[in-house]
Amino acid sequence: MAVVLTDINVINHLYDVATGGRSKSARTRAERKLEAILDKEIHRANQRMRELEKQGLDYGPAYDTAAEYLETHGRKRFSKAKGRPIAEKYEEALRARQFLAARTSTVKGQREAIKKRNETFRERFPELTKDKSDDELEDFQRFLGTPGVDDYLKYFYDSGEEVEALGELFDDMASEDGNVDKLKELFSEYDAFLKWREENPGAPTSEHEGLTFGELRERLDRLYESAAKRRR
Repeated sequence: MAVVLTDINVINHLYDVATGGRSKSARTRAERKLEAILDKEIHRANQRMRELEKQGLDYGPAYDTAAEYLETHGRKRFSKAKGRPIAEKYEEALRARQFLAARTSTVKGQREAIKKRNETFRERFPELTKDKSDDELEDFQRFLGTPGVDDYLKYFYDSGEEVEALGELFDDMASEDGNVDKLKELFSEYDAFLKWREENPGAPTSEHEGLTFGELRERLDRLYESAAKRRR
């Protein structure tokens, strides 16, 4: 059953009154109404997160956005409002309803999105995907969506060939002789360098011990060569 979300204008109005109402009683009433809305929608949001986790579908835009927000607050679930500052109640209400409004916050919606994504990916990369099961294809697409890999692919105007190459390497390292975790760790190191660069725009690259783009390419080239030798 679809969740009927409270109109965003209602939430915004309650927040405005709760923070700037002319009388204390008006502010209190508005804050209590905001808490009631939050309590109702929080329960369903947390229930949906548990359902996605139970089905192994705890990823994708809706879940990841919610999880990232919760992680910044040291939590794994949305929290009910009582005893918290009004600004936090307001943000929690918006975040919970944002999650609930997303189609991929439901198991059905997530499965439909995965099916469509797999079909589109297969159409674009027929050779890469012809022997892959849906589960294998989903694992690889999740790998492509990780920050380090995503940033790496942005260096290429048309990343199709790079995706194909990474697909071959991913398959090889997932085989009995390989280890996909090593490949993931490589891109995690590269992602750490990019974050360091954002925080230290004027510092020389030599001050950071992580992988630059050039070093990443060298490491990947060695992995490709190693994979080619094993296939001979």
